[in-house]
Order: sequence, then C-alpha cells, then structure tokens
Amino acid sequence: MTNVLLSKAYKGKEAGTLLTGVSAKDARAIKALGLGSEVKDEASKPKSKSEKPVA
Repeated sequence: MTNVLLSKAYKGKEAGTLLTGVSAKDARAIKALGLGSEVKDEASKPKSKSEKPVA
C-alpha cells in the first residue's frame, strides 16, 4: 500500500490531502493523471546514525 499526496481535488478530497492505503497501481494512475504524487513512508526507512532529531 502507498500514500499519495494530492496536488488537485480528486473524488471529493481537497488538494493537499494525504490518501493512505492506496494500492500501488492506483497510486501510479493518480500520478500519471497529474493529480498527485507518491509519498514514501518515513517509518519504513532505516534511520542513519548521522540524522539528528528535530526539536
């Protein structure tokens, strides 16, 4: 499942809305139509030791 950040209104959702749990196929279609972009899940990324927490 993929998260998608909408850049334009889509299916009653306003621009700037984050759609969560979208299938990869649907996310690619939304991106191809120019309605939004895929957002990588930060929790699944391994953190490096050089990253400092933001206060």
